Amino acid sequence: MQQKQTRPRDWLSLTKPGIVVSNVMTAAAGLWLAPGAAGLETAVAALVGTGLLVAGSGAFNQVLERDTDAFMDRTSTRPLAAGRLEPLEGIILGCLAVLGGLLLLGVYVNMLCAALGALATGIYAFVYTPLKRRTFWAVPIGAVSGALPPVMGWTAVTGAVDPGALVLFSILFWWQIPHFLGIALYRAPDYLRAGLKIAPESSAYPITIFWARLSAILTLASVAALPFVLDSKWVFFALAVVGTVGPTVAGFRRVPDGDVAAWGRKLFFSSLATLPLLALGALVEVVI
Repeated sequence: MQQKQTRPRDWLSLTKPGIVVSNVMTAAAGLWLAPGAAGLETAVAALVGTGLLVAGSGAFNQVLERDTDAFMDRTSTRPLAAGRLEPLEGIILGCLAVLGGLLLLGVYVNMLCAALGALATGIYAFVYTPLKRRTFWAVPIGAVSGALPPVMGWTAVTGAVDPGALVLFSILFWWQIPHFLGIALYRAPDYLRAGLKIAPESSAYPITIFWARLSAILTLASVAALPFVLDSKWVFFALAVVGTVGPTVAGFRRVPDGDVAAWGRKLFFSSLATLPLLALGALVEVVI
């Protein structure tokens, strides 16, 4: 009886709804900032299609990581890791969501947007996910996938990858590095216990902190390029600066008495406001 009561929540959890929401927000930002305007049908299809692809990717990710998830406190209660859903159910959900997303994007948006969505899905589910067990370089590879939704939103309007889309990609790409490294340092024992190579051993803490700081600077540098590619989008520019200064400041704070976990935790949480601020800035530009 308990399993039946929790099953709908398990299906929702399989899609990683928090990640779905954040990716749809960045896709919306790209759609709102692009020159021109998409029709309502195109805009809805672009956002729903993107959300379905992200949901399907999340399901595939949990199927492939169900064994490592079981070793981590943060993920051990996920439905596949805990045995409340079967791997085949995750595969079916993932296939249906990805197929639905690609059909929406291909039929109601354009083929370029659909191709970018397919690329993002393939990288996240079938390149980044297995590489996490083997190498730290899975982090920047996965960041490519996470930086594509705003480009998809942009191409839904323009049908092309313009300089503005590339700057948005750059912001999202570099922002993800300190965002992830923060949680990797904060949760390092969890990741290492599960055998994931994306978490640093203690000997690699200095180089990890260096990469987090460098990436935070490159995020700000990408934001600084916005006025050159987005004409008069000053509200978005201002909120993008606010959203990326926080992680940069947190990244350059002194590591307290060698407590790298505490430093990583502050870095991670300081980066959480970035995506909502970017989406808010893009929305305000549409309204005004």
